[in-house]
Amino acid sequence: MLKQAIGNIIDNACQAAGEKGGQIKIALRIAGEMAETIISDNGPGIPENIRDKIFTPFFSGTPSGSGLGLPLARKIIALHGGRVDFDSQVGQGTTFIVSLPLNKALMSADSAVNSAVISS
Repeated sequence: MLKQAIGNIIDNACQAAGEKGGQIKIALRIAGEMAETIISDNGPGIPENIRDKIFTPFFSGTPSGSGLGLPLARKIIALHGGRVDFDSQVGQGTTFIVSLPLNKALMSADSAVNSAVISS
């Protein structure tokens, strides 16, 4: 389900970035007890007047969209104890941050690996 949720956000970024000169950047980082997946595009950005609607089922900013991708992604991520935040600048692109809780047993088992992830 998480694969589907992240995939929906990446699909939206690909559509926003378009075919000519579009770029998608995906990064991972550890922030406290959360693992964050950052997905950025250099598309047109999300207009201010629809930002509060993008997680509403059946609302789509594009004619070909179903309006289910982001609401479903948010629901799946919330079911895993996480959240989805975004920042968007019209004309510059959008960044989504998916935050999911880390497995505490893994964090304490190998702090050297966590340090490597944080520093990279």
